[in-house]
Amino acid sequence: MRIGIYINNKVDIINGGSDTYLSRLLGIIDNFEFQKSLQFVFIFRYNETYNFKKEKIILTPVLKEYYHGKNKRSIFNKFKRKCVNNESEVIENHLKKNKIDIIYYPIGESIVLNYPYVITSWDIGHRSTYSFPELAMNNTFEDRNYYTKNALLKSFAIFVESNASKKELISYLGVFEKKIFVLPLFPGEVIFEKNDCQFTSNFLITNKIEPNKFFFYPAQFWAHKNHFGLIQAFIKFHKIHPEIKLVFCGSDKGNLDYIIDEIERNNMTHSILNLGFVSNKELCVLYENCIALVYPSFFGPSNMPPLEAMALNCKVACSNLEGHIESLGDKAIYFDPTNFDAIFDAMVKIFLLPKLNQFQFEPDNYYASLIETYFLKILPIRKSFGLNFIQF
Repeated sequence: MRIGIYINNKVDIINGGSDTYLSRLLGIIDNFEFQKSLQFVFIFRYNETYNFKKEKIILTPVLKEYYHGKNKRSIFNKFKRKCVNNESEVIENHLKKNKIDIIYYPIGESIVLNYPYVITSWDIGHRSTYSFPELAMNNTFEDRNYYTKNALLKSFAIFVESNASKKELISYLGVFEKKIFVLPLFPGEVIFEKNDCQFTSNFLITNKIEPNKFFFYPAQFWAHKNHFGLIQAFIKFHKIHPEIKLVFCGSDKGNLDYIIDEIERNNMTHSILNLGFVSNKELCVLYENCIALVYPSFFGPSNMPPLEAMALNCKVACSNLEGHIESLGDKAIYFDPTNFDAIFDAMVKIFLLPKLNQFQFEPDNYYASLIETYFLKILPIRKSFGLNFIQF
């Protein structure tokens, strides 16, 4: 079975968790020797500079040919003896020509091709949590509903990051249980960074922070990330320990001005710092030198930063989401993210705790082996039909 790993956009870690996850996942798959019955092929919509060992297909030349000539002629579909006038049809025919049996969308896609596919789902937050603007407003709810009905429900199989997520799909959407497979989240590539003392010292001095004298929260500025709640808890903590700072980093997703106003209103501009987007090298410094990661997100079921923090020997206090508890076990301190006093209590508790022993995550081969196991289960079902499924 030939499995096409479909990457629709350019990979850029500034986009946050999804691209951070994807960047490492592609390496995990590329470096693993799968059973001969499974052939993985990387399919990029745009030219990419990745040096893969495994086969790679770039769709750009095919699409250029289509767009260059679409007003004069259409690409001829030799399978159906007719002209193709739709971009998706061009891609689907090219995949069929390359004998791709099934597509794997590793970070999910809202618009899927007319092709058998396995899709990734990290959450259905528009149904399973509160109505934050990024989940409910400006047609976002409708778009997410479209995604669940037209992408998730039509999929051949769904990869989720936790059993908590699997339960949500069954409960809220009625997804067939046997087509849901749990592929746990893993830390991003930040855990492989190696910083020298000079770089670390320069970075901390430049940003006016001292080792082990700040709490850390890496999160883009969405409402669901709950920066507001963490600020309320930290204000209370700061009255006891005025020498301690709170450090944010992340890109603005519409809520940054509101959070800055809240910081300024409470006269905390010298104690609550926002570093904006930081590189993996800088992110590693922050994980390794903070008192603890405090992660009050309302949204899960699980998230990557707590995993990264633990991998870098950083203490973790986080919201008591079912997925967090599933992935972190007794290694973290949990709190109700709606309760500012509970966040404060967790900060006091973790402030007094010694550093944890470094948490050892499963090696890359573990995740690749799971992917292999799942596709071997999918293989006999997919091979019940051939490549004649495209109908134009």
